[in-house]
Amino acid sequence: MNRILKILFPSLCNSQQQYIKRPTFILSSVVLSIILSWVVSGVIYAQTPVNGGGKQIGLAHKSNEKRLKNWNEIHAKYANKTYQLKDTWELVDHFNFGNLEDERTIKEIYDMKIRLEGDTLLFQNDRKIKVKRVLQDTRVYQKNKELYGYLVRFFSNQGINIGTQIPVLRLVPVTKGIYSRDLEYIYIGNYLVLYHKGVVLMFKYIKRNGQGLPDTKATIMYTQADAYKDFKGKSRSARALKYGIQPYNGYLKLMDGQRCDTVQTGDGFDYLRLPNYKKYPIYLCLNYNEDDIFLIYTYKHGGIDVNNSVSSTATGSYNDYLGDFAIFTDGTIYRKETTKKETRIYVYRINDDGDFYELK
Repeated sequence: MNRILKILFPSLCNSQQQYIKRPTFILSSVVLSIILSWVVSGVIYAQTPVNGGGKQIGLAHKSNEKRLKNWNEIHAKYANKTYQLKDTWELVDHFNFGNLEDERTIKEIYDMKIRLEGDTLLFQNDRKIKVKRVLQDTRVYQKNKELYGYLVRFFSNQGINIGTQIPVLRLVPVTKGIYSRDLEYIYIGNYLVLYHKGVVLMFKYIKRNGQGLPDTKATIMYTQADAYKDFKGKSRSARALKYGIQPYNGYLKLMDGQRCDTVQTGDGFDYLRLPNYKKYPIYLCLNYNEDDIFLIYTYKHGGIDVNNSVSSTATGSYNDYLGDFAIFTDGTIYRKETTKKETRIYVYRINDDGDFYELK
């Protein structure tokens, strides 16, 4: 998910000027987007007489009722499932300073999966490696200005200050290849940084076990249809009024790896503030610069993070793709992807650290 966001928003945090620059729209895409948003929010109606009285029935309203019923059925299905969840290490950021050009080695590094057991066993792509934790003088990394600068900026965004010593996992014994001492294992907080010849991989420990499950008694708190009404309609949705969901017009710090910018509503990006979940404020952003894209964030460390969000695209400009989402009162988020061939449902939860994770 994080890699997809980087593709969608390559310049989102490079500079404030780049962020607020609004792309030129293709007229047909705009017309299609407007028509689709009207349909979702129930603006287009068909006049159908009932009992000869000439009363109008909103077809979009019926469709919305059907959609809500469908979300409740989906939630009931996942709330009654049995889960065996395990904590994981997830790749949340990567950066290539350009020193490594060998494509095979780059691919091998980027495809790497890790698992850490205590401070003694590290699994890389299911390969078990013995390691030991030592403290390295920070001055060793200060000599590498690119790496040290990246670490300072990244961890500063996460509310972590680098001290005079940096914990490092060292291999026992030394091996060859990219698994050798040339591959650094920097272990700070819930992060493990792998560094090899200019390539940085940032892994984060994500709690999944014991973080709560979908509740059968939970109800719908907010949907994509509600969001369209609140973002683009003249009046607020019933659920926004019920749950105190408000437009947010202030400034937000938006983080993306080592980069950071200040953003606010306007120029194709609108924000809503949702109720807190597990002490974390929830923000919903609508990016309608091209395809309508909804992004759900938790607010932590003084801002929102591109690498910790759920993204849902409402429509595809060049295919038959349709997207939808719903948020339930127990914090469960559902994302639906529909094409002519299939419909897929993705389920997300928020753990005690305010991190999103997919429920599988």
